[in-house]
Amino acid sequence: GKTYCAKYIEHELTKKGFKVHLTTTFNLVKRMKDHLFGQDSAVPNDFFESDLLIIDDLGVEPTIKNSDEILYTVINERYSNDKALLITTNLSKDQISVRYEDRIFGRIYDKAKSAVIIFNGKDLRIE
Repeated sequence: GKTYCAKYIEHELTKKGFKVHLTTTFNLVKRMKDHLFGQDSAVPNDFFESDLLIIDDLGVEPTIKNSDEILYTVINERYSNDKALLITTNLSKDQISVRYEDRIFGRIYDKAKSAVIIFNGKDLRIE
């Protein structure tokens, strides 16, 4: 239901003229890493310039060298520029605090800028 809702939000906001970019955490890290380390010269501006960036499935990306720094860079840039960010995850707040450093955790859970919506229920794909 989380990804479905995120895609629905993307669809509805795009229809209203907003620039929305939906990506998985893995794809975000991979594209940024490819750009930063010269494997792709295209700047992934959609991560920084869109009205809303949706990062899907935080926590399932493989832990690779610099992945947390790359994720922090994107989240912090959006945070610092008051750009909207929507994150989906199956991780609890406690799991996120263990998995990611305080700089990422603090920006995700900033009381002044964040809202947390918890989906409780069964996975409809297997029910």
